Amino acid sequence: MDRRKRILAEAPCKLNLHLRAGRRRKDGYHEIESVFQLISVYDSLSVEETGAPGSCTVVCPDMPLPPDNTVARAVSAFRKKTGAGAGVEIRLQKRIPAGAGLGGGSSDAAAVLRALDRLFDTRLSARELADLALETGSDCPFFLDGRPALVSGRGEVIRPLASPARHSGILIWPGVFSGTKEAYRLLDASRAAGEPEEEAAFPLAEEYLRPPSAWRFFNSFTGPVGRAHPEIPAALEDLRRQGADFCGMTGSGSAVFGIFSAEDAEARAFAVLAAKWKCSFRFFFLAFSPALA
Repeated sequence: MDRRKRILAEAPCKLNLHLRAGRRRKDGYHEIESVFQLISVYDSLSVEETGAPGSCTVVCPDMPLPPDNTVARAVSAFRKKTGAGAGVEIRLQKRIPAGAGLGGGSSDAAAVLRALDRLFDTRLSARELADLALETGSDCPFFLDGRPALVSGRGEVIRPLASPARHSGILIWPGVFSGTKEAYRLLDASRAAGEPEEEAAFPLAEEYLRPPSAWRFFNSFTGPVGRAHPEIPAALEDLRRQGADFCGMTGSGSAVFGIFSAEDAEARAFAVLAAKWKCSFRFFFLAFSPALA
């Protein structure tokens, strides 16, 4: 088969090193201020042209996907924009947990958009791809390029950071699903009950360049979502006890992470933590999204 008819991609997940969620806007979304960082935990996928015009088959043996999944939405948006009507088959190997705040579905969709653009030689501009990505999901535009970035608005305002940091650490999914809508409901309820909003009284770009042990980053969802799912604060406490320089929850939960400055300390910590938390990963920071193959 012509190699140009099949594109391979790796879709990495992201951490929110910092995430401040503002109050609900009139359109129903919340304004966010966040620091997004890709890490080396990936889904893998292939995108192949088939002989059935207009068809879209998504094969994912690792977990059932809803009919309106992000990958199918990405294909639909791409076809509407470009008129490309050839059939496609997408094979997806999932490693990134769902409902974890890691952006796995958005990363998969962004990888599919990039792969379709290559497969059909449509040569969409970066702006056109970003618009399609935003149709698919609020986090999706970030994953097209993947450079560490300050992200605001509802996820569509992306300002890449000039100097990618080089850190590594441990990621734990504590085995609970945290839906975004429910997380925002918990956040809104906690604020209605009088819990104050945290403010970042420091420049996020400068904070990113400091040693992780000095980071003042926070996540607005950690308290409300952690009270609903005690596994989250338990996993965070385990990371602290194992000597993480910085630890936090990503997105609206439920995955948590710890950054370690010493590789040997990280290795010892992982041996202990992986025995308790079965869905655990070691990772390092990525400077940008992986190239297509």
